[in-house]
Amino acid sequence: MGYERKRGKLAEFTALLRGGPRSCFSAIVGETSVLPAVKYVITLDTDTQLRAIPRAGSSERWHTG
Repeated sequence: MGYERKRGKLAEFTALLRGGPRSCFSAIVGETSVLPAVKYVITLDTDTQLRAIPRAGSSERWHTG
């Protein structure tokens, strides 16, 4: 995915989290009532390496709920 295309989708997704339009997405699956409570979004590319966070502990480290 190109840089501008990715940034645009992230902007649309962030807007959706804040109650913005759903028309940017062809399908939304799952419980959407929790979206306004999302505090952080982490995006990773296929070549992203998280050496500082062990893979097994990443969900515990970032889970705030």
